[in-house]
Parts: sequence; structure tokens; C-alpha cells
Amino acid sequence: MTSPEQRIWQAVVVAALRDALPAHGVKAQSVREMTAEQYAAHHWLVGRSRDFTAVCGLAGVDPDALRTAYLSGSIDPESLRSEAKRRAKALTPETRMAAE
Repeated sequence: MTSPEQRIWQAVVVAALRDALPAHGVKAQSVREMTAEQYAAHHWLVGRSRDFTAVCGLAGVDPDALRTAYLSGSIDPESLRSEAKRRAKALTPETRMAAE
């Protein structure tokens, strides 16, 4: 079972993926075409920083597998956005307080 803390770190990973991936699955042709936000998230995902590795560990995600999936384009940005919206709607004031 996923702990509330692990879900928070998973949300950090999902937020980075959403930031790095352009809307509607349109992939930037090059780093030059990325916005500053996309570039920062992209750099964090493909770099080998201790922060990225630590966050993945706290989220229960294999950093190498995540990086490979991101670079291969097998992560669907629309499904990430839909999932984030679904989770946000599912949070009632009572569940928010319980998660804190």
C-alpha cells in the first residue's frame, strides 16, 4: 500500500513529467524549442542528479526505468493530466485533512 508521503513524492515526479511533456503529445523538436519550464523539467528527468534519484526512491519509482520511459516517449502526457485531475477531484476536505 502506498503511504501518504509516497503519494506526495509520486506527485512530484508526475508534475515534472507534465512540465517536461508538451500538451497534446506534441513533442518539441529540439531543446531550443522547449520553454524554460520544459527545459528545467527535462534536464531534471534526464540528468543523473542525486535529487532526482532521491525523489524517485521516495516515490517508489525506479529512476532508470522512469528516465528510459520518458526518453523513449512512452509516457502519455494526456494520461498524466487526466490522472492528476481525477485525483484532485477525489480529494474531499476530509481526505485532505487525513493526508496532512
